[in-house]
Amino acid sequence: MHHILDKVEACKKKSQLQVSDFFDPFTINTASSILQGIQEIKFLTWGGYQGAERKKLYIFPEYLEIDKREFQISLICFQGSFKFFENSHRHVLGALLASGIKRDKLGDIFVNENLVQVLADSKVTGYLISNMRSIGPVPVVGEEKRIESLMLPRESLKEIRATVTSMRLDAVLSAGFFLSRSKSAELVKKDRVKVNWQPMTRVDYQINEGDILSVQGKGRIIVMEVLGTTKKDRIALKIGAYV
Repeated sequence: MHHILDKVEACKKKSQLQVSDFFDPFTINTASSILQGIQEIKFLTWGGYQGAERKKLYIFPEYLEIDKREFQISLICFQGSFKFFENSHRHVLGALLASGIKRDKLGDIFVNENLVQVLADSKVTGYLISNMRSIGPVPVVGEEKRIESLMLPRESLKEIRATVTSMRLDAVLSAGFFLSRSKSAELVKKDRVKVNWQPMTRVDYQINEGDILSVQGKGRIIVMEVLGTTKKDRIALKIGAYV
């Protein structure tokens, strides 16, 4: 949180708006709880559209009004023919990072059949359009669009029914991602797992209904409902896999 507190000091000293990079929901919530207790400043969060997952923090003097033009978020659309190549969020993010852009300069990413929409820091828009030439083997062409033209896809969940011996993180991961218990534990210990966007390295961490679990390179799931206990004393779960 030192980065955020530095923004607060700069805001007070210069009496100017201070804009952060993009943060995940866990960091945004943590920072917001801290900022709420600081006098002389106001703040808001925005990721380019209502309901954005990754957002920026805007910290400004309490007397200042913020104009939308100061949000510093751009929409970049990449078009390509992905008929013979799986165009997934993982592939797109990998290509963006390979171009030299850091993750904190990127907001939400939306992948459609032949169109990729990326919300990004306005300062890197020109660089991405010039340097992002392909996603996997598919050539792409980037163009900046008005952010109001963002097309939000309907996020769908593939329902999984599973039973687990306990609500430990490694057990639920194993059920939701169809992994062995040992492989799930390995991913946790290697710091590749987040629970509600918070990095988690405890394999015995207790998962609750509504928790979102993500694994680097594999996607994410949500524990939709705890259905009860089976005759063999296993816990029945309804899990949603984001597709």
